[in-house]
Amino acid sequence: MTEFNNNDIHSLDELTEPSIPDIKTLKFHKVHASYLSIVLISLFIPLPIFIIINACLILFIDNFMWQFSPVFWLLYLCFVLWNIAYVKSLKFALREHDISLYSGVLFKQTIIQPYTRLQHIEITRGPLERHKNLASLALFSAGGANHALEIKGLLEEDAEKIKQFILKHKDLKNG
Repeated sequence: MTEFNNNDIHSLDELTEPSIPDIKTLKFHKVHASYLSIVLISLFIPLPIFIIINACLILFIDNFMWQFSPVFWLLYLCFVLWNIAYVKSLKFALREHDISLYSGVLFKQTIIQPYTRLQHIEITRGPLERHKNLASLALFSAGGANHALEIKGLLEEDAEKIKQFILKHKDLKNG
């Protein structure tokens, strides 16, 4: 069994020294405003299918769906409003040694990814993102098959600048 003495335990004063920036003082940047329109378009694309299904159920099942149709539309409206609030909550911050992503409506989450743990960085653009000149930046860390952090709704040139910034600072730290 390993013995620990007082020299092995860091005091709270050591952890709050000025060399460790406080997460509360970070200057977060919001994702681009046109990303919200992409999310809304994505939510409204399946809407005609839902309308047809709802109409068929109302027509072919006597009075059954009339009771549930308003509930369905209310839930759909809540889902749309939730997505709007979520997109408005998305923020990111760059520091010299890490990148942070803040998100959440009810459950707030801050992900901090050190550059030294990154394996590679991808910039992706779907058809709607290309139309709005936006991109997503996915950061992959060591030991994981999925991305550790993804920032959606960046202008394409901003995504490229952030990627180059991270690569430059990762090389400075490792080299």
